[in-house]
Amino acid sequence: MSVFKFLQRVSITALLALAPFAGMGARAEVVPIGVNIVNPGRLSEQRQSELLDQLVAAGVTTIRVPLASNAQRRGAVRFIEAAATRNLHILLIVDLEFPPDAPMRPADPRYPHLWSGHPLSAADAALFKESFGAQLAAFEAKGIRFAGFELGNEINWAAFNGEFPIPGEQKILSFDDLADDPEGRKIAAGFRNYVETLKALRELRDASQLNRQTPIITAGLASPGPAGPRPGSPADAVAIPDAFAYLQKLGVDRIADAIGVHAYTPVKPGMKPEDFAAALRKGPLSICGPKVHCWVTEWGLNNADTQCPVDDSGRAQEMTIARQGYNRLMATHAVTGLYYFAWNTSPWSKAIDPLSLYRCGRLTESGPIAISVNH
Repeated sequence: MSVFKFLQRVSITALLALAPFAGMGARAEVVPIGVNIVNPGRLSEQRQSELLDQLVAAGVTTIRVPLASNAQRRGAVRFIEAAATRNLHILLIVDLEFPPDAPMRPADPRYPHLWSGHPLSAADAALFKESFGAQLAAFEAKGIRFAGFELGNEINWAAFNGEFPIPGEQKILSFDDLADDPEGRKIAAGFRNYVETLKALRELRDASQLNRQTPIITAGLASPGPAGPRPGSPADAVAIPDAFAYLQKLGVDRIADAIGVHAYTPVKPGMKPEDFAAALRKGPLSICGPKVHCWVTEWGLNNADTQCPVDDSGRAQEMTIARQGYNRLMATHAVTGLYYFAWNTSPWSKAIDPLSLYRCGRLTESGPIAISVNH
């Protein structure tokens, strides 16, 4: 079966123009190359305005932003509305909704980067439809059109899916594990319930006034590596090809418009752009191709120099190779959306994020390369 045919790259100039998805009627879509904004809902209104000024001054045209469903919701909405007034296109990360009595997997203080979370099997599609439906109507009342809706984040591993136990069983699950393994069967139940909320999002999108043409992206899948043992890791996961195969079995190609993937592939010494593209095709983007189009909603390269002023020359060279590699994949329609992670360091972080592009009050040397549409 052909998957996600609606994404056909026409040109790389200022935007990537996309053709209709099979069976959905004619649609005019654009998927710019952009950046992730980390937790903007935690910033004051003044800090949000300053961040938006930075983005516009740098020539950024599209951003990926979370619509928090927690205490940061009000701040997130304020940021989204302000970004729209500056003509920034927004890929909106939409959270699933859980009833007040939904079970919660607690955090384990031994693993501070594996947070507490609800199991996907407890998500309530009807509650989501009511909650996000009201919020979408409020956005549309202000004339906001979105670049995309991405439902959830990294649902295929322990940090963002409370279905996984913490600590886990030190393994990366396969497609067969989702049917045969006790832990895998629980994860599969969560995936099945996730698809119910994805259907609700599709219904809202199709019935909307301004966003009827907005593409729906599945949760960006984390890249833990191939299925098999994961010695020493407290975080279990499902390999990307196996998670995709199971979601495809559940019919995501008839609900969503593209697959979200996260790819933190490094540029190794001596790599050329074609080598980097090959590493992506062999690794996190192995599912992507002429019939399965992927939005890479997170990718990034580290720069461990967190001093000011920052020396970013080494990462700039790597960024050039990476972008040229991604351009090759965009030319074959395997990648049809590209969002760098991240523009900023999380507001509550005590240290500069080594992935961040904007540091020490200015854009780093690698920044223009990451966000350029034709580098």
